[in-house]
Amino acid sequence: MPISRRLLPIIIALALIGLLFLSWTPNWNESTFVRSTKPYVSISYESKTDEAIVNQVLEDLQNRFDVRHEWHIESAKNAEYAIRVEVDKQDDFLTLQADIVRSETPLDRVMVRGPEGVKTELAGRLVSLVTDEVSAAHKASHPEARDY
Repeated sequence: MPISRRLLPIIIALALIGLLFLSWTPNWNESTFVRSTKPYVSISYESKTDEAIVNQVLEDLQNRFDVRHEWHIESAKNAEYAIRVEVDKQDDFLTLQADIVRSETPLDRVMVRGPEGVKTELAGRLVSLVTDEVSAAHKASHPEARDY
C-alpha cells in the first residue's frame, strides 16, 4: 500500500480541523473581536410571599431562563438588559410580572395572571413574552445580530 494512500485519512482529518478552527475564530474585519452577538442579560427574582407554590413558580422560571440558548446570563453590572421577575399570589390567582430594563432605561413590563392550576403555562408564557421582547429590542439596536 503506497504511503500517500495511508496518509489520505490523516490529511482529510487535518483539513476538517483547520476548517473548524477557521469557523471558530472571530471576524477579523471587525474593530472588536466579539464572537457572539447574543444579548447579555441579568435576571433577578422576587416574591412578596413565601408560599410553596410561589417558590415553585420562581424555581420554574429560573430553570426556564437559565436554559435560554439565545442569551448570555451575566451579573447585573455586566448586562445590557436587566430583567426583574416578580411573582405574587392573591387568593387563588398567581401574578407573574417582569420588568425589562435596557441600559438603565425602562423598556417594558410584561404581566401574566391566572389561576394556580396553570402555573407551568403561566411561567412558559411569561418566559416567551420576555424572550420575544428582549430579542426584538436587541435586533433593533444591534442590526448585526443574527437569529438564533
